[in-house]
Amino acid sequence: MCDNRTNLYKTLTEQVEEMFQGRIKVFQTKIPKTVKVGEAIYSGQSIKKYAKGSSVDVAYDNLAKEICYE
Repeated sequence: MCDNRTNLYKTLTEQVEEMFQGRIKVFQTKIPKTVKVGEAIYSGQSIKKYAKGSSVDVAYDNLAKEICYE
């Protein structure tokens, strides 16, 4: 999970992409940092059931599509 508003996130993302330059897959989809994930785990539900349509739910869907179709 990431907080893409921070300079640390931006710096680390750039460094990983530069360092590995195609040797590993760096996905375009970023999973946002949110309390909803922890709440879903605590309640024993998937993020899909707990917070359907939330930014983190959509991000996980996008990541799954990115993995499956590349």
